[in-house]
Amino acid sequence: MLVMADRLGGENRRGLWTAEVGVGVAGVSTLLSPWTSCFRKILWAWTLLVSLLVLVTVVGSRLAYFFSYPVNVDVQVIHNASLKFPAITICPSPRKLRLTMDPSAVREVYENITGREYPGLLEAQKALVLLLDAKELWDRTSWNISAMVDECYQGRGRPCNTTGHFHATYTMFGSCLTYTGTPATLAGSYHGLYLKLDPEAWVKEPETVRPQGWWVVVHEAEDDPSLLIKTHGYLVSLSWNKEISLSLKQFQSLSTKRKPCRDDPAYRQTHCLNDCFSRAFVRTLRCRLPFMRGAVPYCRGLLLLNKAGRQLDEMLIEGRWEPQQCRCGIPCHQTVYQYRGDTTDNRLDDKARIKMFFLDLVYEEVKEELSYPFASLVADFGGMAGLLLGASLLTVLEVLECAVVGLARLYARHRGLIPPTYHPKDVLPCTPAAHTTLHTTLHDQRSAAHTTLHTTLHDQRSAAHTTLHTTLHDQRSAAQGGHHTYTAHVSSHDAWSGDVVAALYDPASVHDDCLVERNPATGGGPTLQQEDAGHL
Repeated sequence: MLVMADRLGGENRRGLWTAEVGVGVAGVSTLLSPWTSCFRKILWAWTLLVSLLVLVTVVGSRLAYFFSYPVNVDVQVIHNASLKFPAITICPSPRKLRLTMDPSAVREVYENITGREYPGLLEAQKALVLLLDAKELWDRTSWNISAMVDECYQGRGRPCNTTGHFHATYTMFGSCLTYTGTPATLAGSYHGLYLKLDPEAWVKEPETVRPQGWWVVVHEAEDDPSLLIKTHGYLVSLSWNKEISLSLKQFQSLSTKRKPCRDDPAYRQTHCLNDCFSRAFVRTLRCRLPFMRGAVPYCRGLLLLNKAGRQLDEMLIEGRWEPQQCRCGIPCHQTVYQYRGDTTDNRLDDKARIKMFFLDLVYEEVKEELSYPFASLVADFGGMAGLLLGASLLTVLEVLECAVVGLARLYARHRGLIPPTYHPKDVLPCTPAAHTTLHTTLHDQRSAAHTTLHTTLHDQRSAAHTTLHTTLHDQRSAAQGGHHTYTAHVSSHDAWSGDVVAALYDPASVHDDCLVERNPATGGGPTLQQEDAGHL
């Protein structure tokens, strides 16, 4: 590791630029060291470059795979004590999407509103279209489906009015009837829904005006059957037996950028599609039908209702409207009923029978999970970085620290806190071998300095003794004071030399942080600190 420490002119300065920083990547210290040969620098540079390129390639492929959001699908078959029973919606079958009216209801409504004699079905319908809007017309002239329910049971001997409830609803086929029951606790055809429909009110009407049967759709109770009756429903004609076997699936999808989903429990895709269809319908006619939501007034008048019928034909049959045109995402949590219908037409009367049941009390749970989560991405990146560069997460912190300290040094130089000629000193690594080398070098230097010092002192004392004896011989009267002066001088000189020798052999003068200055003139070898050189 390449480490730098700042000491300015022998005086410690406080500041961010004085911090010791380094990067713990293998080969960086060798590459940046000024005492490394060119061959070793080139070798390490190529090694680090190839390792870095391989790391970038691998990490790039892993990132591309991560952002593709790969998904594993986990399917579990679960046996449960009960299953949520679906809702079923029943509508009189229209003729080419044209709403059929109950002739008896038309006659009654016409006579009550106009007070005139009934002119016939077609004339009465034209008059009511001018007097009533679409909702009032549907409410007062539609077929009474509730009266057509001859028998209804959910389970053995359990009437539908005790286990569930019927309620009227609007679809594109007019006013319909929806039954919502209780969860099923037993499987089999004798423990589901049994529904018998009686078309007695139709038989006495001409075949040209009465419905051809019933449209039936199975859906979740919270769904909107307005468009499902056409896209997912099927016909149950007179004298038919319809057996519907059910299976349940629950989907838990992941919301990703490639396949987003709505995580709102109250969200239903059928409601969103109905709103989208209604907006497209209203943009053309500036009015709406009863199964459409919104604040736009209902369509009124014969001409407008005829246009509404043609508009429905164009949008649903001719394909001028597609669900793909709407931004209606799928819900993240969805319950789907899959069903298969078996039909027979061997009844001896005009009544229709519907049986709907679960084959068994099991359901499939389909759950999506990320096959390559973020933890796997981090593990792959860390493994490759450690294998190729010997780096870890702490290495990133070291790089950031070096960048911050480097910026702080530039700022300090700009503010004049560091002289332009100042350069940070190198710190030898504090290892046992470095300690041994340092102590050996300092011991040799101090021994040489001690020998030089004693030689110098001996020569000085010899010269001083010779001069002193000559002076005493010539000036005996002043020799006494001069002798005292010489003695004091020699004593103080001996004391100073003793301090120097003691300092040279003082173990405390060797610091634990191994801070020494390299001498470029001697090839970079360690020398004594400036404080010791000053004494010498």
